[in-house]
Amino acid sequence: MQAAAAELLQQLVRAIPHVVDGSEDLRGIAHRVMDLFWAQMVSDELNVLAQFEIGMWAKRNPHHGDLSRSVYSDYEKEISKLLIAAAKRGNQDQTISARNLARALIVIMDGCSLQYFADPSDPRHKDLCDNLVDAYLDKVGL
Repeated sequence: MQAAAAELLQQLVRAIPHVVDGSEDLRGIAHRVMDLFWAQMVSDELNVLAQFEIGMWAKRNPHHGDLSRSVYSDYEKEISKLLIAAAKRGNQDQTISARNLARALIVIMDGCSLQYFADPSDPRHKDLCDNLVDAYLDKVGL
């Protein structure tokens, strides 16, 4: 299960450099990460469902409870690297740590994913996701 979770993470991580051109600020990078996640989700729903399933499996099997924690930690680390690099490139003061911003993006991803899976035909899901990201970034001064 750990190997499956690691592979799912790496699929996202491998795709990130292809959509991040290196010139964007923190806000731009945050949106690009979310756009990439969204594109992967709608093109391969089973991938995201597998991530949720691994988390639920770990929760039902207490001796594997740290699996979900490590998966989320790995996502935070990878997204944080991009955010830190963007902040340095743009000489931006970070009013929030990259790790906290990465966690917030993951929370938004999870919630929006569940809404999407409840009714994939609803055209409002992506706009809602973008609006949540903007609202959070505005709140923390980015």
